[in-house]
Amino acid sequence: MGDKGSTFAEVLLSLFILSIVVVLFNQFYYHIQKLNLIGTANQEMMKICKNKIEELKTGRFYIDEEEYFILEFTDEVINFKENNYDVNIFIKPVLDNTLSYYINVDVSKNKGKYQYNIVRYLNFEKISFPVIYDELEVDPI
Repeated sequence: MGDKGSTFAEVLLSLFILSIVVVLFNQFYYHIQKLNLIGTANQEMMKICKNKIEELKTGRFYIDEEEYFILEFTDEVINFKENNYDVNIFIKPVLDNTLSYYINVDVSKNKGKYQYNIVRYLNFEKISFPVIYDELEVDPI
């Protein structure tokens, strides 16, 4: 037939090359989606960790809108769920007779497959004393 058309072998070869390109693109797309999901989960876990640390700086933290005083839970691991993530908070005094504490906030998902951890040292000396301005009354002149 000459040069007028393509043979069946050429068509099969081009379809084979096209299928390889499609498979490689699908694999690439799958990995990009997986990395995107991991990045989103890490961002959410980091946000939860930072929010819990900010709550702990006040001396209190909240679980299901219930308030707890942090110094009641020293040397304990506090476990709870927040936004479908497992949150573990560990509080330990740095030295005896001081109000400085080692705090470890650990947020994980899928039984620890994805995990984010923040460790801070906080001093609760300010929150242990009564707030003076709440106790004083000012008489009008």
